[in-house]
This record gives sequence, structure tokens and C-alpha cells, in this order.
Amino acid sequence: MTLSEAVPASAFGAAVRKLRRERGLSQEDFADLVGLHRTYIGDV
Repeated sequence: MTLSEAVPASAFGAAVRKLRRERGLSQEDFADLVGLHRTYIGDV
């Protein structure tokens, strides 16, 4: 991943984390909700 790709990816991950926390969801709960594996959510 290049630096120009890393900045948007970090911003996206931060936005997902913020919204997830605002809704009181753990990574595992969020993963179940969206149908993804919990480790993938952690990678995001």
C-alpha cells in the first residue's frame, strides 16, 4: 500500500470505528450485523 492509499484507508477505518462505537457495537457484534468475519473488521 502506498502512502496515498494509506491515508484514505485510515480515514475510512476511523470513520467505521467512530460509527460503530456511537452505536455501542463491539467489533464482533458489528461483524455479525454486516455478515463479515470479526477478524476482518479488526483489519479495517
